[in-house]
Amino acid sequence: MKELVSSIYEIIKKEHKADDYEVYISFSDDHEARFAQNAMSQHMTGQIVKVVYEASIDRKTASSSVNQYDEDTIRQLVKTTEDLARISQEDPEYIDSMGKQDFPKTDNIKPATTNLTPETIVNIIKDAVDFAKSKGTKLSGIFSLNKTSFYFYTKKGFEGSYDTCSYEFSMTMKEGERETKVSTAGKDFSKFSLQNQLDQLYSQFSSLDKPNAMEPETISVILRPQAVANIMMYLRWLLDRRMADDGITPLKGQIGKQFFGEKFNMSTVENDDNMTIIPFFNDSVLKQIDWIKDGVLMAQPISGTYANMIDEKPSSMFNVFIQGDTTSEEDMMKMAGRGLIINNFWYIRTNDMRTFDLTGMTRDGVLYFENGKVKHSVNNFRFNEKLHEITRRIMALGESTIVFNSSVVPTMLIKDFHFIDRTNF
Repeated sequence: MKELVSSIYEIIKKEHKADDYEVYISFSDDHEARFAQNAMSQHMTGQIVKVVYEASIDRKTASSSVNQYDEDTIRQLVKTTEDLARISQEDPEYIDSMGKQDFPKTDNIKPATTNLTPETIVNIIKDAVDFAKSKGTKLSGIFSLNKTSFYFYTKKGFEGSYDTCSYEFSMTMKEGERETKVSTAGKDFSKFSLQNQLDQLYSQFSSLDKPNAMEPETISVILRPQAVANIMMYLRWLLDRRMADDGITPLKGQIGKQFFGEKFNMSTVENDDNMTIIPFFNDSVLKQIDWIKDGVLMAQPISGTYANMIDEKPSSMFNVFIQGDTTSEEDMMKMAGRGLIINNFWYIRTNDMRTFDLTGMTRDGVLYFENGKVKHSVNNFRFNEKLHEITRRIMALGESTIVFNSSVVPTMLIKDFHFIDRTNF
């Protein structure tokens, strides 16, 4: 593989006439098995090759890509891209490509994942469907497996590569109007347990029988990891330094200040046994960064373009690790007295970026608890909340667990969560 990539890059170095360039080369091997209504519906597999060439001439840029790598195709890729750059508008925020840098070594390749076969994937789905049939329900979902080798070169001297392998598995169980979903992801399939996933799925499903009508109110909530990941992912965007300095978000001048709750800690990590760790991307390399520590805003992601404007070093939120604790869901219910358990959120949107105000809806089932016990399920709700204020009302945290391949988050007990309306889906 390395010899092939080197031969592709040698053609580009020989043929180019650009002032600066970036080259991305990736080889991926993907499997995707879909099932619906208790039956296999599709299994796609294939290798994908992608070569991207970005050229800069007189501060004018262009980018093109191809999915072949014979010499004539690569030559044409270089010529076409540079021809486009010459007729483009000058980029007022142009910066040079990344120069030679060291980057951390990552351990993303796990034998249990790389050795997964289509037969194993299909058998997992068959066992899951058999379970659903035994419960008189319908099961739908997707199992994805990805293996990728990625290479990045710049004219200024950066040369880097990394390998990844990862899987994702989601299942939705449905009977009549009752429906719920679970999903899991990771890079080490040896940690996967189908039985655990099925137990969680059926536990959620069973608890949703005949939901009681409930009016919206301000009430304590237990946000399960999927819900936490989906709402907190907005911080990956809203923490951006340039948006803060431009007054688009409320974080201007807040570095070093207590803006979030004292129990809230969010960082990017260089090593994690669960997450896929990417060591570099575009204009920055991975490094351990505490973005928020004990509620204090410690740092903000800065793009290469803006870093050049303000004489800072670029930084990216390559992954999200939100520190948890050891409080169980049962103990959270006792602490809160009464409240709701939220499995997931969706259709989350910003009402006002200047205040971090979000709206969204619950999904996959909402449970009402009282005196430390789940009483029954209830209807779905719409919420209005400010992200930083949510973190200020954290009462307790559970153990951190992987949700997406780049996100590890805990269960959260939040006081006084603001629901504003009922929803039918």
